[in-house]
Amino acid sequence: MIGKRIFLFGLALAAFSLSACNQADKSPVQADPHGSKGSARIALPKLPAGYLAAAGQQAWFSLTVSGQGMAPMTRSWIVGPDAPPPLAVDGIPVGLRSFRGRLIRIDSLGGDTTITHEGVHSAWIQRDSVAEVHLFLHQLGSLGSAHVCVEVEGWASDSSCVPPPPPPPEPLFGCYALVVSKPGPIPGKDSLFKGSLSIMQTDSLVFGTVTWSPGYTDSASGVYFGGGNINLGTGRFSDFSFQAQHDSAGRLTGYFYDSLRSIMGNAQATPVSCYPETTVTPPPPPPPVQRLCFAFSQAQSDGKNLKGRVGFEVHGDYATTYTHWNGFASAAGVTTLLMGSLDSAGLVIWPFSPPSGMFPKSLKVDSAEYEVTITGATGQGKIMKLNAPTRALGSWTGSRAACLDSDFGL
Repeated sequence: MIGKRIFLFGLALAAFSLSACNQADKSPVQADPHGSKGSARIALPKLPAGYLAAAGQQAWFSLTVSGQGMAPMTRSWIVGPDAPPPLAVDGIPVGLRSFRGRLIRIDSLGGDTTITHEGVHSAWIQRDSVAEVHLFLHQLGSLGSAHVCVEVEGWASDSSCVPPPPPPPEPLFGCYALVVSKPGPIPGKDSLFKGSLSIMQTDSLVFGTVTWSPGYTDSASGVYFGGGNINLGTGRFSDFSFQAQHDSAGRLTGYFYDSLRSIMGNAQATPVSCYPETTVTPPPPPPPVQRLCFAFSQAQSDGKNLKGRVGFEVHGDYATTYTHWNGFASAAGVTTLLMGSLDSAGLVIWPFSPPSGMFPKSLKVDSAEYEVTITGATGQGKIMKLNAPTRALGSWTGSRAACLDSDFGL
């Protein structure tokens, strides 16, 4: 007998009609009936000529849906010469699910059953939506070369068959040692974050989990394109993104971004053995806060000359600012994207809310900022009004000074 043989006496006794017969597997592990669920639309295959050549033969199409955290679901339909319209399979738990289809020929006179064609594909099931499943059935056995295709709504097809999918990309499944290099406030002194990356793959769909330290994990889903390009983070509810290139040595090299843990930068993942589990190095503690202060004077466009002090509390690539003007109230602000130390950071911009009386009421200055170029121990720049109409308000000159506790409060 061609192909795999199974004895499905229950199927052999089923009624010979075109109506669908839904049979859910009785698994001891049932999916949460209150969990989020979605659907998939699938078309029954059209039988090739001569498939039911002998008397007493009948064809069934069996579909099994499985995946992590769910009990397998099985649906079976009798297939005739003319396939019915696409059918929906409802109640599938959300997540990455595998769809395995089998074309089964039942010989009621001979008393046995043969699986003649089989195929598997996967799709992401999303809540309250219908997924498109492209299932290609390959013929089992050594006789003949015919094949059966399942045509699915939304996929390009011709009058004879849906073209078989392209060969899957080189597998990525496995474990990797991940190293992310995050630029620090001082050029050349990056922060290195190390973790364990595990990747699960089904065809072009990938799912990755990063373990930073025991009990701290992030996950993301995405796709694996031809040419070795992987894009983790495009799926829903992803904690991080990792766009990388898969090289001939099996390494993944690209850019990693995890806003939850403020880890971002160029990254490389090197293949390692999954057994025993990869040793994980917890992320290093954040660098200590660096404090820098300047004594300044500003020559305003209204003729005033004010003096004061500003204190910077540097936290990596940003700094909290506290500006104190002699004779006026103080103001706090934040300068971001501080790509370097304040010793040689180039242009540094920090906003502030001007105290009452600092600028003439006629100018209506609600918000302003300093735009200063820091070079070594000195800085020079201008004062800009931010609220419309914008305009220059004067110039700023400062020099490094020893910090006082009073520089970092209002």
